[in-house]
Amino acid sequence: MKKVFILLFVLFGFTAVTVVSCKKAEVASPVVVKTDQTATIEGKMQADLNLFTAGMENAPSGTKVIFQIEKIDLNSQAPDGEYLLYETTLNGSGEYTIDLPTNANGVSVTIMPNDFVYNQVQWDETTERTVFSAGQQSVTIVYGETEILDFYYSY
Repeated sequence: MKKVFILLFVLFGFTAVTVVSCKKAEVASPVVVKTDQTATIEGKMQADLNLFTAGMENAPSGTKVIFQIEKIDLNSQAPDGEYLLYETTLNGSGEYTIDLPTNANGVSVTIMPNDFVYNQVQWDETTERTVFSAGQQSVTIVYGETEILDFYYSY
């Protein structure tokens, strides 16, 4: 019984984090777009946060990632130049995942990782305030598919 309770607690916690960590912010438009068909985009974001050790580290938990879809890609009646914006955050492992609306023809999504500031460990083991940036990338998503797109921040 104790194992069942722990399992239910973990599942509830995971569901709560998933629901809370993703949110959609729409640009207003009177045209309705279909959002019932979705595809998943997931990936990992890393940066060289510690110059004293070899390799990249995970980008900080809570770093925002913005996704932009042009409405006309989902509804040909939508005005050109209007967008749907979606947002999620990185988890403790530097990973993100989000389900976005699409269709069988495919929809172009622009992925825009937010910059972040971090006290980067230097070669002499001191720290220095550093701004990390990752450029935006675009990917086409098709209904039912999963796209994996990793990002590497630079400074």
